[in-house]
Amino acid sequence: MNYADRTKVVEAIAHHDSLRSSYFWSGDNGDAQARSRWEGYLSRDVEVEVAGHAYRYEASVQISRTKVYYRGRFSKNGVIGTVRLFKGLLR
Repeated sequence: MNYADRTKVVEAIAHHDSLRSSYFWSGDNGDAQARSRWEGYLSRDVEVEVAGHAYRYEASVQISRTKVYYRGRFSKNGVIGTVRLFKGLLR
């Protein structure tokens, strides 16, 4: 795996770890336009190809006035797995 791909994998794991298990109360999140900007900022889509296999991390963040919802999905060749898929690439 090259340096750029390794960096993407490390950043995806860090992003997931910072938001995982998120269903939390966040207070007032301002107006709808500000919430929409934060959703775009926090959502991610990372794709890496290693040894002929396609790895993908999709992070979806939805922010309402009182709650923040996070959903992270890891997959290898389209088969959904856990964060272990990406952590295994770092070994």
